[in-house]
Amino acid sequence: FIFAYQGAEVSNSGWIVSYLINYRNGDPAQVGYVSSGFWAGITIGRLVLTHFARRIGERVTVLALTIGTIVCQILTWLLPNIIGQAVAVAIVGLLQGPVYSCAMVIFNRLLPRNIQTTSIGLCGAMGSSGGAIAPFVIGLAAQQVGTVVLHPICLGLYGTMVVSWLCLPRVPKRSE
Repeated sequence: FIFAYQGAEVSNSGWIVSYLINYRNGDPAQVGYVSSGFWAGITIGRLVLTHFARRIGERVTVLALTIGTIVCQILTWLLPNIIGQAVAVAIVGLLQGPVYSCAMVIFNRLLPRNIQTTSIGLCGAMGSSGGAIAPFVIGLAAQQVGTVVLHPICLGLYGTMVVSWLCLPRVPKRSE
């Protein structure tokens, strides 16, 4: 889950500018800010939406936000307007923001206390691997086909997130 999450996150932020330049004829001086909008969305999402996640439930929140991210990723792919795409990319960031934090809460509930630190460290390492491998794969594919591969690969990563999230066992909240 975290491999796919961070792979999609880093891929989106890194390749969206090239996509907008190559396929939407964006001005490099202006579309460079789209990546900043994505990261601003991530930041705002983590600051604001995480609060609501606790009330709604982290498990449901992650699933809902990931599905919302899929919808916005499709909009980013299909909208012919650069401004619309920039807004959609920022919303993708906003929706992805709390996912990592909520996932860590759920993972902590699933793991016995004696292996939590090592396991969360392993999750972070898997995320970093996804953040390195997915953009690399997009780059390899982009050399052959073009940066249009960004969206299908990210959608595949989001699909992987949904499937792996649904496969997690249910564990009740801890009372302490």
